Amino acid sequence: MVDVSKQKSDIRITGVRYAADAIPSLAPGMSQFLLTSGSFSTVDLLAHLLSLTGPAYLDCASWCGSYGTMRAVYEFLSDERLLGFRMLMDGGFENVRSGFCEWVAKNVGDVIVLAPNHAKFCALYNRSWSLVIETSANLTKSQRCEQYRVTDDPDFCFWCVQYFDKLFELRDKKGGILRRADLEPFYG
Repeated sequence: MVDVSKQKSDIRITGVRYAADAIPSLAPGMSQFLLTSGSFSTVDLLAHLLSLTGPAYLDCASWCGSYGTMRAVYEFLSDERLLGFRMLMDGGFENVRSGFCEWVAKNVGDVIVLAPNHAKFCALYNRSWSLVIETSANLTKSQRCEQYRVTDDPDFCFWCVQYFDKLFELRDKKGGILRRADLEPFYG
């Protein structure tokens, strides 16, 4: 049996309305798991975490985004809460929302890799923090129950950043939407 009194994780269900109430502070080595009622979005959580970490870089994987979430990212970049931003998004999403990636490129920058993707996680990092956010939520707002795990783990965060480095390298080499076959070397 596991002695949960010695665990660093905080696991709970929360019906709070704001991300700041769900995760009021950060601690080195923390890991907090939440089930939410959909009352705040991943972008809301990121805005709050940036208020705790200070300016940071963000790498984000999501099936999709929205104009609203990308406007928020643009605002975070403009006021320097974000020092840099990269996103992995499913290549099929462009078929659902034609012109979205072109709009992002024009208004936010060349920040998206399109590839087969359903993973949802973020690496939020600077000199002091190496946060990884694992979630069931896309960047878009959802009224459904969603999960979030926020962990401060430099090794895990570094792995995520390296994954994005390789994705962008491959995108720049191949051009266009990456296909499943392009990603096979990642999964061995």
